This record gives sequence, C-alpha cells and structure tokens, in this order.
Amino acid sequence: SGAAAGMCKWVLAMITYDRVAKIVAPKKAALAIASEKLAVTMAALAEKQGELKEVEDEFNALQDQYNAATAKAEQLVADVDLCEK
Repeated sequence: SGAAAGMCKWVLAMITYDRVAKIVAPKKAALAIASEKLAVTMAALAEKQGELKEVEDEFNALQDQYNAATAKAEQLVADVDLCEK
C-alpha cells in the first residue's frame, strides 16, 4: 500500500541519517577541539606578533640613531678636513 511505502522510505531515510550522524558526530567533535586549539594558537601568535612589533620598533629607532650619529661623525670629519686646509 501507499502508506506502507511511505513508511518504508521514512525508515530508510532515518537509517541513512543515523549512519551519517554516526560518521559526522566524531568529526564535529574533532572540529570543535581543533577550533579551540586554533583559537589558542592564534591568540599566542597575536601576542608574539605584538612583541615582534615592539622589538622591530626599537630596532628601527636604534637604526635611526645610528644613522644620525654616523652622519654627524662624517660631517665632523668633513669639518676637520675643511679646517685643516
């Protein structure tokens, strides 16, 4: 009968859903764990990137100071040479 055919299709669909759910559920759990690990790792990365930026900024400031001191030294040498002539 038509009702029995519909009921059989529904039961088969539920069996298929159960099989798929049993495959997907562990994958969802693994995804949740991996997402949590990713969030922790990304937070650590952001922290390290901030620290790196501080070091790079300090390096750039020191490099600027070095360049200014070198330029001043060169100018002083040039002034000494000019005075000696």
